[in-house]
Amino acid sequence: MDTLEIIINITISTLTGITTGFCAFKFLGKKWVENWFAKDLKQYEHKLAILKVKDEIKFNLLHNERISAIKQLHTLIFDLTDSMIRLMMPSEMQKTIKIDVEHLAMINLQKSHQIQMYLLSNDIYLPKILVDRIAGVCYTFDSITKSIMNDNTEENKKKT
Repeated sequence: MDTLEIIINITISTLTGITTGFCAFKFLGKKWVENWFAKDLKQYEHKLAILKVKDEIKFNLLHNERISAIKQLHTLIFDLTDSMIRLMMPSEMQKTIKIDVEHLAMINLQKSHQIQMYLLSNDIYLPKILVDRIAGVCYTFDSITKSIMNDNTEENKKKT
């Protein structure tokens, strides 16, 4: 064999080997990288699922606290409203059911203050506009109560 043929054979063999090795490495490397990313992706999906469950639990707890705050606020407002209705009754009815107007007026002021303090301590659970409106109602009830404490006549009640 001639030296030229040997060089050509070696060159062809080397190129064929390199090409085959490169293709095999490319195919196997691609599969290896895909598997590696798939493992990492599954780990991140699992971590994301855990974070999602934690957030759902926190949201549910916050929602339950909000419901509890709204229930308590409703009870306080209902009690104050009922007490205000008794305060605004005609004098004859108040005497018939034996309502002490001065005592009831003081209780109304206390209930109004209690609602306002409850609003301040739980305003995180309620929309700002609702807190402002309820506080406004309490201030109005306070004004009515003070007006009736000063003048408990039927004319003043109608005017108020």
